[in-house]
Amino acid sequence: MSPTLGEALGWALVQFLWQGVAIALLYAVVSLALRRAAPELRYAAGVVALALMALAPIGTTAVAMTAGPWTFASAPWTPLALLGCSLQGNSAWIVRGWLLGVALSSVRLGGGLWLTGHYRRASRPLPPAMAARLEALAARVGLAGRVDFAQTRSLSTPGVVGLWRPLILLPTSVLSGLSPDQLEAVLAHELSHVRRHDALVNLLQCVIEVALFFHPAVWWVSRSVRMEREHCCDDHAARAVGSGVRLARALAALESVGPAPQLMVAGTGGLLALRVRRLLGGPSRPWAPLGRPLVALLLFVALLGWSGLTFDPPGCEVRRQQVALRVPDSWRPATDRILRLIARQLPMPSLPRPGIPKIS
Repeated sequence: MSPTLGEALGWALVQFLWQGVAIALLYAVVSLALRRAAPELRYAAGVVALALMALAPIGTTAVAMTAGPWTFASAPWTPLALLGCSLQGNSAWIVRGWLLGVALSSVRLGGGLWLTGHYRRASRPLPPAMAARLEALAARVGLAGRVDFAQTRSLSTPGVVGLWRPLILLPTSVLSGLSPDQLEAVLAHELSHVRRHDALVNLLQCVIEVALFFHPAVWWVSRSVRMEREHCCDDHAARAVGSGVRLARALAALESVGPAPQLMVAGTGGLLALRVRRLLGGPSRPWAPLGRPLVALLLFVALLGWSGLTFDPPGCEVRRQQVALRVPDSWRPATDRILRLIARQLPMPSLPRPGIPKIS
């Protein structure tokens, strides 16, 4: 019997726990290898990693629906096999929990979209002299007539809203608090976001974060992509204004302002102090810092190891095999107790609990 869509989707979500970690580790290795390369390459690697993360559950679900019944054939009796077999009978609850999380995350995403629209509607035109200067800057970077400028009291940092007709919003506090040279440097950065169509990529990132909200690796890779995006725009802006030091001073002047909303690409994105240090010639990290949730998840997957886990809808029938672990004889009592404890905590659905395999 082939699995239903709900069963296949539930199992795909469980499988994505290790798939997401594997993709994140591969991205980390690639980023480390490219640490001295241009940020555009690391940014492209991050976007590819996010795309693979988005496609992995879809591909796993499609394979589960078309490959027929799955079994645990040739799978060793490992803790991950016990965990998967226990979760298998609860795939409906896994999918319901996922849908609930997606719904709650979508409310947050919808609120962000409404908020960006509100910022656009509440903006006001710039004074003619300043608008003319900014239009000249846009023409200098090849965006003449393709971007609008406005001022707003609703934001504390400059940002870009809109996909088809981008609008750069300038807070009144920034207009009055920055010198003309600093303002031009900040605007060169925002124009780089427009030229690269970063608002569209950022929106797709937010959608992926909503769909895969439960996986810390997704958030870490997405955060790294946002940081590399800022590095790319910093380099473009530094070339536009003629000096990285000039841009660094402008960013330092923005240090006291708050972060931009998630759906906006802004000059204060990423780690601002790290960006300033990088523009001044200091070292930069090849990726965003690892958070505690991701470290815990990596350790969890590393301890469980590869199990060759597969799916068998009717009853989670497992071929119990000898687990060829070559461990000292003194370890056997401890490992036997651990496996017995796991078996007691994770009962098998629809079948009597199998015995504990021998360790030879």
